[in-house]
Formats: sequence, structure tokens, C-alpha cells
Amino acid sequence: MKIKIIKTLCSILSSGTIMLTGISAGAAEKIINPVTDQPDNICGKVNIITTTDRDTYVSIYKRTPEFPTEGYLVYDTVIHTNEVHVSDTFVLNLEYNNFNYESGQYEGDYIVKIGIPTYAESQPVYYTDKIIIEDSDYTERSTEYTYKITLTDEELEKPLSTVSGENNNKTIDLTFSAIDFIPGDANCDGKLTAMDAAFIAKMLAEQKGNELPSHADFNKDGKISALDAASIARYLAEQSMNK
Repeated sequence: MKIKIIKTLCSILSSGTIMLTGISAGAAEKIINPVTDQPDNICGKVNIITTTDRDTYVSIYKRTPEFPTEGYLVYDTVIHTNEVHVSDTFVLNLEYNNFNYESGQYEGDYIVKIGIPTYAESQPVYYTDKIIIEDSDYTERSTEYTYKITLTDEELEKPLSTVSGENNNKTIDLTFSAIDFIPGDANCDGKLTAMDAAFIAKMLAEQKGNELPSHADFNKDGKISALDAASIARYLAEQSMNK
């Protein structure tokens, strides 16, 4: 009876996009399903150890002779914060399918993109990596790339990365900006709208500019002025035209 219950639970857990394995003390290895079938030998994987404070966007593209530059999409997933336990590892298994005539072995050539939104409602900022999955029959070991994600409240021009480990077993520590406020959200209602431009203009007209939050400096020139209200209005108009 106990075995039957365990089998039933395993069946339920493996039926979704994310399958849970190796569950221990609230932590799990969560297998992400690909969007494209992988018929060849699975010889490596990408591990994502992420944060509970931001959704994590992961896309992996396979480069082949037919798609040598951009590759074609193999994985496209969002790891939502409510799916993450602090000790979880999200696993994306990868195959080989290209023959490298220089090395005389099969391999998989991939582009990995990992993104985190800097602000609550913004588009993700991506870190991009190019990786090679080697034929485990040749190397006698599986290729692993482990990406560990941390956040900082500092504004970064791009994600910071530190790489350690060997050629086919690397750990990449990534640091992304994650800022709680939304630039230009002068009235602090959690979104950027024309009301924020109007609020800045109103506060400045009433000589209350010193009461505005620092992130009302939308154009980042170090001061809050009518130029910020104008920049917000222009930005919103551009966004509306692009929809």
C-alpha cells in the first residue's frame, strides 16, 4: 500500500511542466520540461539555483549547422517565486547532436539566457552564456553548468558574473539588480502612469519638490524637476505607440 501511494504521488508530480525529484527536507531537484523534443543522448544539464524574491526567466537555444548563429529554442520557462524553495535546484537536461570533426566526438552547442526583472513590472535583464555539452561516452562524465543567482539593490549596467570550475563542470555566480521601487512612480502607487507626471508637476508648483521620493528623478540627472514629468510623459507615449 505504501509503495502504491508513493507511485501515485510520483505520477502526479511528474505530469506538469516541472517535475520534482530527490525531495529532502522541503528542498527538491525540479526537472524542467523542454519545449522541443530531445531524441539524442542526454549528456549534460544546466542547473539553476535562484531566488525567492524575483521571477527567473530561462531560455536555452541549440545551435546546429541549420541554425548556426541564434540556434533554435529548446527551453523557454519562467521560474516563479512561489515555486522556489531556498534549497531548490531547477534542472534543464541537454543532449548532444552535433559531430565536432576537430575533436572527433559528438557535442551539443547551446546559448543560455537567464533574466531577472530589475523592477517589479519591468522586462527581464538577461545574462547570456555559450556552453558546450560533451559526449559523456567520450568524457566519462556528465557536463554540468550551475548558475547561482543572487540579487543586489544597487543599479548595475549588466549582470555580474564569476565563473569557477573546470571546462565541463562549471559554476557561474550571477548578480542581478533587483530594486523595489519603480523609477518615476512619484505617487508610490506601484505603477508608472500619467498620474506620476501630473503629481510631480503639482508638487513642484506647490514648492513641495523636497517631499517627492528620490526615484521621482526619472531622467536620472540627480534632481527632480519638470524635466522628469516631461520624460515620463514622453516615455509613456512611446510605450503606447509600440503596443
